[in-house]
Amino acid sequence: MITEDIQSIIGIAPILRDFIFDNFNVERGKQKLTFSQEKTLMFVKTSNDVTMSEIAKNIGIEKGSFSILVEKMIKSEYLIRENSIKDRRVVYLRLTEKGDTYANEIISHLKNKIGKKLNYLSEDEKKELLSHVMGIKKLLNVIKHRQGNVVSVEKE
Repeated sequence: MITEDIQSIIGIAPILRDFIFDNFNVERGKQKLTFSQEKTLMFVKTSNDVTMSEIAKNIGIEKGSFSILVEKMIKSEYLIRENSIKDRRVVYLRLTEKGDTYANEIISHLKNKIGKKLNYLSEDEKKELLSHVMGIKKLLNVIKHRQGNVVSVEKE
């Protein structure tokens, strides 16, 4: 039974990825970032004070590669580094105005795209989907908390 449960959990990942990011090639003028750079922008936008290491871990990039990615984004004026006042070794990333604008464009595009897909559902089906999504989110946060890997991923 547990093997089937795990297989179901594994099987949902590509379905969710395709639902959200299928054909995610939106033109945003001359600004064109890689998918990893866009994930970084979105993680910084939707997170409270998380370190570069935590961001790299959460978006699935090795620290060395992530440092190179961040350096390019800083040079392109999407991000700035900010050292912790308490511990200078701790580095946070913040969006610049340009980075925030780009992240808002991504959010707008995703809302539009997902909204179109949700139009295929009845109102009851939309409510059911949202209920399941919220339940999954809650339980995944319980797991993270119990593992001691609490990373705030939502700004109020």
